[in-house]
Amino acid sequence: MKKEIVKILAAAAFAALIISFSPKENVYAAKYYIATDGSDNSNGSKNAPYATFAHALENLKAGDTLYVRGGEYTEKIYIPSGVSGEEKRKITISGYGNEDAVIDGDGKSVHLLEIDGASYINIQKLKFRNAVGNESAGICIYPSSKGIGIIKNEISDISISGEASEDNNANGIIVFGDSANTISDIEIKKNYIHDLQTGYSEALSVAGNCEDIRIRQNKVENITNIGIDCSGNYGYCPDSGLDSPRKLLIEKNTVRNCVSPYASSYGIYIDGAHDASIRKNLVENCSGGIEVGAEQSQSVRDYAAFEIKVEKNKIYDNTEAAISVGGYEKELGRVGNVVIKKNLCRRNGDKEGCAMVILTKCDNIEFTGNRFFNDNGKGDVIYSEMPKDYTYDIKSSKNLYSNNDNDSFVINNVPAESLEGWKKKG
Repeated sequence: MKKEIVKILAAAAFAALIISFSPKENVYAAKYYIATDGSDNSNGSKNAPYATFAHALENLKAGDTLYVRGGEYTEKIYIPSGVSGEEKRKITISGYGNEDAVIDGDGKSVHLLEIDGASYINIQKLKFRNAVGNESAGICIYPSSKGIGIIKNEISDISISGEASEDNNANGIIVFGDSANTISDIEIKKNYIHDLQTGYSEALSVAGNCEDIRIRQNKVENITNIGIDCSGNYGYCPDSGLDSPRKLLIEKNTVRNCVSPYASSYGIYIDGAHDASIRKNLVENCSGGIEVGAEQSQSVRDYAAFEIKVEKNKIYDNTEAAISVGGYEKELGRVGNVVIKKNLCRRNGDKEGCAMVILTKCDNIEFTGNRFFNDNGKGDVIYSEMPKDYTYDIKSSKNLYSNNDNDSFVINNVPAESLEGWKKKG
C-alpha cells in the first residue's frame, strides 16, 4: 500500500514538472507578412500576406515580427497602446530583406507613422516619404510610449506647403511629450533623414516630457532648418517640472547642410533640455555647428538648460559659429553647467559679425582641450556681447586656436587680447 502511494506521488510530481516546463501561449514568436497584393482574409504567411497594417497589427503579440514586402503603401500606420511587446520580446515591424518597402504620403498632409502609447516596438528598414503640408511628419511618438526603436529607416521629402511660418511646420521624426505621461527609453539609430523642408521646425525633434532618448549614428542632411533639436520649457507638458527632455545621448551622428533662409539653423541644438551628452558627432556646412541654448524661461530650476557635455565632436565649415552657449535674450532662459571638451573645429564663424564661439546668457561654462582653427580670420575667436551680470564664470584650459591674423576676443562686449587657457597655435 505504501509503495502504491509513493508511485502515485511520484507520478503527480512528474506531471507537475512537465506542466511547469510546457510552453506558454505565444512563447514562440510568429512571423507575419504584409504585401501590396495581399488580402486581409489571408493568414498573413509569406505565401498569403495581409493587405493592411491595421489588420496586421491586430494579430501581433509580444515577440512577433511583421515583415513588409517591397512596394508602395499609402496607408497611415497607427500603433496604439494595445499593440505592445515586452521588454525582452519586442514587436518588430521591418522591411523584408533588400526589398524597398515605402510608406508614401501621396503628397498629403499626414503623419506617416504614429506610435501612441505603445511599448517595446521596433520599426526598422522602412522608407517614409512624400508627406506635404502643415504638421506633416514621417514618424511621430506620443506620450506613454516606451521602449521604442527607430532603426535603419529612411525619411525624405517631408515638407511644408506654401510660405514658412511659426504655424506651418513639418518634421522627419518628432518625439512629442505633451502630457504628464513620460515618453521614455527611445532609441533612434542608423536612420537616413534627408531633403526635408521643415519650415520653422526640425528634421529630428524631441520636445517636452521625454526621458532616456538615444540618438545615435544617424545621417541628417539637406534640411531647411535645424538638424537635431531637443527642446523644453514651452508648456507642452502641463507639469512644468517635467516639461523638458532629459537623459539624452546624441552620439556619432553626421549632420550636414542644415541651412534656413530665415533663421539661425544649427546642426545640433539643445534648447532647454538637461542631462545631455553630445559626443563624437560630425556637423558641417550648417548655419551653426552645436548650440546649447534656452529660448524659454525656466520655471522650477536655476537654469533652463543645464548639465550638458559637448565632447569630441568634429565641427567644420559652419558659417555662424562652431559652438554657441546661452539664452539669447536677457529676460528669458539661462544656460549653466556645460562642459565643452576636446572638440575639433575648423573653418567656422567666417561670416562677418560671427565668431568661432558665441556666449550669451550663461554661467559655469568650462572649455577644456578644444582646437579651433580658421583660415581667413573674419570672425572673432570668442564673442560675448552681454554684460557680466549675464555671462560669467567661464573657465578654460589647454585650448588651442589659430585665426589667421585675427586674435580678437570680445568678453562682456569688451575687446580683449586673449583669454586665460587659450593658446595661439604658431
